[in-house]
Amino acid sequence: MFQTSRLAAVVVALQATAVLAPTATLAQAVAPAGCPQGMVWREAYPDDYLCVTPQVRAKARAHTCPPSQVPQADGACVPAPATAIAPASPPVPTTRSNVSQVPFLGVTGPRPFLIVAPDEFMPALEPLVAHKNSTGMPTLAVSIGQLTSRFPGADDPEKIKRGIQYAYEHLGTQYVMLVGDPHWFPVRFIFFKNFSRSYPNHPNEPNLPVDGVYAPSDLYYANLYHHKITRSPKLAVSPGPFDDWNADRTGHYNEADWGISSPARTNWNEPNPDRVDGYPDVAVARATAHNAADVAAYVNKIIRYETRKPQTSLFTFVADGNYPGAPPRVEQIVTKSHLNYPAAFFQINKPDGTASRRWVVDASPADVASKINASLWVGYFGHGSVNSWNGPGFGRDLVKLTASNDSLPIVFTDGCVTGRFAIETPFDTEYVDITGVHHKFAPAPGADPKIPTVPAMIDKISGQTWGTNCAGCKPLPLVAPPPNPYDFDRGSYNFAYPWLFSYPQGGAIAYFGEVGIMEPQMAAELETYMLTDYVGGQRGLGAIYLQAQREYWKHHIDDPGIVDHHSPSRLFLGFMVMFGDPSLRMH
Repeated sequence: MFQTSRLAAVVVALQATAVLAPTATLAQAVAPAGCPQGMVWREAYPDDYLCVTPQVRAKARAHTCPPSQVPQADGACVPAPATAIAPASPPVPTTRSNVSQVPFLGVTGPRPFLIVAPDEFMPALEPLVAHKNSTGMPTLAVSIGQLTSRFPGADDPEKIKRGIQYAYEHLGTQYVMLVGDPHWFPVRFIFFKNFSRSYPNHPNEPNLPVDGVYAPSDLYYANLYHHKITRSPKLAVSPGPFDDWNADRTGHYNEADWGISSPARTNWNEPNPDRVDGYPDVAVARATAHNAADVAAYVNKIIRYETRKPQTSLFTFVADGNYPGAPPRVEQIVTKSHLNYPAAFFQINKPDGTASRRWVVDASPADVASKINASLWVGYFGHGSVNSWNGPGFGRDLVKLTASNDSLPIVFTDGCVTGRFAIETPFDTEYVDITGVHHKFAPAPGADPKIPTVPAMIDKISGQTWGTNCAGCKPLPLVAPPPNPYDFDRGSYNFAYPWLFSYPQGGAIAYFGEVGIMEPQMAAELETYMLTDYVGGQRGLGAIYLQAQREYWKHHIDDPGIVDHHSPSRLFLGFMVMFGDPSLRMH
């Protein structure tokens, strides 16, 4: 059964019985409209959910305020609230998320750690909630259904995001774990307008005529606001209105335009029609569990990691010899972060003549695994794929060699698509669109840009074709319907899954990877910031990650994306994904 209908059944059940971890009780909700009888949303500006009388709403909506201001109950415009953002202290609540006090009634703050999961996984999370609460990390677990039945929004991702915003403002939430793969936990997709690929067998010809590509991004759940950004006397950030990533109301989220590829283009960060700034307000990580057994196994891993004395502080770095200059690039990460812990260095696939003598040459998967099994941190730099680092034996076979280890390292991968936790549509992958219809778009047989009578694209499921001048073809470009936030069940998907879930006694405790294909300098910069913070004494993994994201954001908010089109903050921070527990206390 498709996920949407399954979730609808869960919501109906939750309207009768609210399910929460035993550490907190959620009161029965009022009507989804949210306002008490006789009151209405003020709606004087986008996302204004303050409850007022109809007379006050009419007066407030008659006034128009500039973007930096908001209306008061009498309609007067005043500066937007400028709440300071600091990971260590809860923000001052604003009226923007005051949908109702009901969603977390009875829960007192601070609750720095919020877990959101499907109802089916909630029992398996109870030991984790109990462990966190007993060890100084106040935690709240809520089900997807509890948020989607109580918060407004265009779809489940927006409703969940509004719930996260509420927890951030009212409970001081800093870390959010999204539990479930895309079949269980909804995904927000970035839209890259006019992005395509070459015709088969015609690499130098025009790209296939499609309107764009959809790529998954969990930054959506971390970037809560259209922030107020000031640059003088120094860069400062404060919350503005809630950001649904769809400011232009096209249904395309955090849109970027890849269509102007001439040398004259000087800024790939624009246009930005959704006005997304990409600043992360909370540290978000996804645990891509496929079933309740995965959740239980990972919960036990976290508890094991946080309750035992570490045996090692080894840092292991792996460089792909097929990636030019990989070892010196890793050396820069180590040098710039001032890392002074014991470290092991391996070259795989082939020797790199630029490497220093401390690198072990032609390392085998067994060589690498022997050090991973004693490491706190593992960094990989090189080529990658959805289910592997580069080279024979460096995919799931490598993870299997770490099936029993005492270290449970954090694995940071600077390599393409090893973090792609959901499909990228529309090419050659079956997917379900937002209306529930299945598609599998691909180049049509014999597609050739020089032969307009031959179809260019085909939907292999429906048989429909698109072309310039071909019988029965629909007109170009192919406008692919947006993917559904919930995917159908594909089983375990991406290279993070085996590290976290395949081996309950081994693998890794956290994994970082990219969802797309891009240059390596962005991930190298992020890893450098993270290791620098660790060397400085920070041991909260989510705090380290959030600080590194913000440091990257600060340096790339105005990045034109000339060296790599993905490097602007709102894009790269959406491509790098943390998998695991963002509240983890590192060794």
